[in-house]
Amino acid sequence: MLPRIRIPAKPSDKEKPCHHWMNGDCRFGDGCRYRHEERDKGRLKSRVALDDAGEAARRQRLAQAEETKRDMVEAIARQRAEREAKEREESIRQEENRRSEEARVKANETKRKAAEEARAARIREQALKRETEREAAERKRQLEITAQREKEATAIEQYLVSKTCLVTYSAGLQIQHVVPGFDLSRIVIKNLPRDAKREEIDDLFIQQGIQRSEFLILSVKEDGKSQEAVVLINAESLQAISSGSDGIKFRDEILSFSVIENANSKGSAFQKTPFITVSWRAPAQTVFANYNSMEEAQSKSKELDKKIWKGQQIRAQMNAIPKQTIKQFVRESVKFSNCPFGSSEDEEFRQFVGSHSLRAMKSSVPFDLQESFNLIRQCFAALNGVRMDSYEVLKGGDQVDGEVKVKVEFDTWENAQAAHATIDKKQIGSGPHLYQCWVPKQLQYKIMIPLQQYESQKGQWDALGERKGADDPYVQARTTGDHGRVFIEIVGKEKKTAGPLKVRVENMIAGEKLDLEFWHPSFTSPESKSFFDEIYAKKKVFVRSDFKTRSLKIYGEGNASEEARQMIKDKVESLGLMESTRSLRREWVGYFIREGVGKLTELLGEDTEENVRLDVQPPLCQITIKGGEEAKHYLQKIIDQAREAVTVDSVLPGAREVETCPVCSCDVSHPEQLGCGHSYCSRCLKHFLTSAVDSKTFPLVCFGNEAKCNVPIAIPFIRRFLPPLTFNHLVEAAFHRYLEQHQRELKYCRTPDCKQIYHSRMDGISALQCPACFSTVCSSCNEEGHPGISCEERRLYGNTAELDRLNEELATACGYKKCRTCGAMIEKTEGCNRIQCTCGANICWKCLDVFPSAQETYAHLTEIHGGVFEED
Repeated sequence: MLPRIRIPAKPSDKEKPCHHWMNGDCRFGDGCRYRHEERDKGRLKSRVALDDAGEAARRQRLAQAEETKRDMVEAIARQRAEREAKEREESIRQEENRRSEEARVKANETKRKAAEEARAARIREQALKRETEREAAERKRQLEITAQREKEATAIEQYLVSKTCLVTYSAGLQIQHVVPGFDLSRIVIKNLPRDAKREEIDDLFIQQGIQRSEFLILSVKEDGKSQEAVVLINAESLQAISSGSDGIKFRDEILSFSVIENANSKGSAFQKTPFITVSWRAPAQTVFANYNSMEEAQSKSKELDKKIWKGQQIRAQMNAIPKQTIKQFVRESVKFSNCPFGSSEDEEFRQFVGSHSLRAMKSSVPFDLQESFNLIRQCFAALNGVRMDSYEVLKGGDQVDGEVKVKVEFDTWENAQAAHATIDKKQIGSGPHLYQCWVPKQLQYKIMIPLQQYESQKGQWDALGERKGADDPYVQARTTGDHGRVFIEIVGKEKKTAGPLKVRVENMIAGEKLDLEFWHPSFTSPESKSFFDEIYAKKKVFVRSDFKTRSLKIYGEGNASEEARQMIKDKVESLGLMESTRSLRREWVGYFIREGVGKLTELLGEDTEENVRLDVQPPLCQITIKGGEEAKHYLQKIIDQAREAVTVDSVLPGAREVETCPVCSCDVSHPEQLGCGHSYCSRCLKHFLTSAVDSKTFPLVCFGNEAKCNVPIAIPFIRRFLPPLTFNHLVEAAFHRYLEQHQRELKYCRTPDCKQIYHSRMDGISALQCPACFSTVCSSCNEEGHPGISCEERRLYGNTAELDRLNEELATACGYKKCRTCGAMIEKTEGCNRIQCTCGANICWKCLDVFPSAQETYAHLTEIHGGVFEED
């Protein structure tokens, strides 16, 4: 409680009376700051009365307080009783709750135990399920591996070897079939849909009855809105293609097939036999259809273009605005060409194009198709030098494109050119308006090369450009403006002399291909151009990177090429010391630790351990290597193996005994398993495969089980295991070994430096022409072609000694002798023994000695032979 503070009275307060004093209850007494007045008796009595009343009130209050106290005591008693009752109830309730809680806890415990048992059962079930799934996955993986190995074991692959021969290989790189360059032709297929697959293109040939080993899809590339495929094919199969494929419908497109007889020429080809082709269109009508709006016309143009109507392919395009004003021109119209005659009046055609407003072009004039054939044939028959027995109808006008085309050969190119001038763009009789005539160039070899390549070999090109004779072929080079290209062309008339020149040109254009030691993957990047430009600036040597074969080609002369090779080698060595880092997924690390790093070290050589570094510290797992293209190839191979190993715990699960490597006869380190099941050390297998290039041991077979296995190694496995360039060398080596073993069947062209190969056979085909140098060779005697005479006669003509012996035998039998001066045969019919040859020589018939004059001859006859007229 706060202390009571006496506040001093103000002077003005003393003038005020104290009301508490008047009432008799001022507690401050004389210390009150208000004025205390004397109270009168009346007021005192009143005060006494008030005091009595107050006392009574006080007593009443006390009584009330006692009563209140009693009530409070009773209330407290009641509350205590209620509290005790509640406490008893609470105690009972708590007891019940305790018992209930104990029951609940017990039930929960029971439930928990049951749940734990169920969870354990589920875990066991899941573990069993995972184990079952793992085993099933392992079995599936083993089945997949087995199926893959079986598939790879029977894999047949084709390669264009030495850029000349189509070779079919089976497992172990065993050669199954060879189509030599002499027999190869090239087919270009156009208008293929952009989504056409190679398998579908294969079917186009297989459906014509052509074996898969007889053709190869060389390339497929986009050509505008369609694709263009280039196919190499055995020339013997061309008849099936030319007679059954041109104009064939593939989905909604009409395919176009063009044949190039020379499959191996890099530029344009030479033509063998003079010929011309004449083409024209079958009777057709051009119809204009009008529509209500430009949008409808454009929609119909796209919808109906190349659609087939009554066997003819309709071409639809928006009607172009004419240069001169035409009253009938409608902007919202479509031009339909190659329509059957009468289409403008055909109600079905109107429904087909969706318009009843049709107008036929006035220039569409009907004619008899067969009559047009007769007219052109009559025209051919009247030409000089024509070979009518070679007349051939290439297209009869019955195909959907409506084209008609015929071909005929001539004796000379001059005859063919004269025929072209007579027929081209001319109207003959009542036939179609114009015949289109085409004659190929007799000698045509053209190719484009970069300007730097030309400058690097300029000395050689200048030498080939020198003209030694008026009719001798030569090389002409000219630039093509500002595009940095040079146009190379062989100029000449005679293929026999131009062929070897063409081979030299192609060899120069091919350049010098460098080995694997001169390659680095960075050479495919745009940054490498600066290095190649540096070589050109310093050594005048042009360098080209071939990303497909992963190799370099150089073009230069003399010592400059050798110096450029050294610059490239130094660059590769410096790049080889550069580090290459690959990120690894965490789950691959175990495989790399167990096997991957060791495999990589073994494949690249024991001295490369310090150049392989595996970093497994978080957050990234990385492997760093030093080396070139080979190192990167093997690293990618091991990453692929790690990826497969993670899919299933082991590619071949289950404990395996340590195997012995068939090469080194030691325990296998970092095994590579073949399809037959035998495992090799990675390094041993690499050496075994690559050494076959030198040992020429083909086919490549497994020599496990003490060299009793002999299962050929699958081609896909070899291709995956070896770097691309090494694999290509192996393919080439297998083919060259095959040539050594089949020298009587396969022979090289007789022209020096020409790499073309032909079949030597006795099937009546006497003369073959090389597709590269165009020299002729007899497939029977393998000598220069000799049309018109037998091989035996050709052999005799080429053997002077044999000819002389036969001539002497004939002369002896017939009484002839040979002049020793000119070699002519002479005969004595009558007269003396002095014979004068047509060359003027005086000859003694007895001994064939030659004398300067007749007198000396007579003197010799008299002195030596006893007379001028003495008989033999």
